[in-house]
Amino acid sequence: MRKMVSMLYCTHRCCMDCAKTYFTYQIKTKNIRELRCPFCNEPNLDTVEESATEYFNHLDILLKSIVDADTHELFQRKLRDLSLMSVTLWEEQHEGISCDAFAKWKHENDPEAQAQGVAKHLAENGITCPKCRFQYSLAKGGCMHFTCSECKYEFCSGCGQPFRQGAR
Repeated sequence: MRKMVSMLYCTHRCCMDCAKTYFTYQIKTKNIRELRCPFCNEPNLDTVEESATEYFNHLDILLKSIVDADTHELFQRKLRDLSLMSVTLWEEQHEGISCDAFAKWKHENDPEAQAQGVAKHLAENGITCPKCRFQYSLAKGGCMHFTCSECKYEFCSGCGQPFRQGAR
């Protein structure tokens, strides 16, 4: 009879050969957070960091008896890299959310990314004062007569020419 391997966070089991094939492939080709049960994809490693640490500690012990030494060493290197990356990213705002969600939040709230977004919007929808070069976001429609709030220069928002009272 073949030796069976029990998965760590569920009731699924598989034979030693299938476990070796599955975990070897996962370790060599996937992100370490994808090392889950091949049947039900448990546990979800994107939630609580302490649970992931505990899971990987137990998985390390299990893998040592399943995969070859080179594959186990690769697993341990990936585990160290994951620990370093999580410590590097950890900030107060990171608590309670996954690294991916935190990275997305960080990008969306990055002042440089926001400034680039404003610059793009102004390039597509804005006007520039011909005198002081201050930029404005211009709503479509309405009067073409524009007075710069910075230098008080009056100009046509369509062509940029000076606005003169009574001129056409």
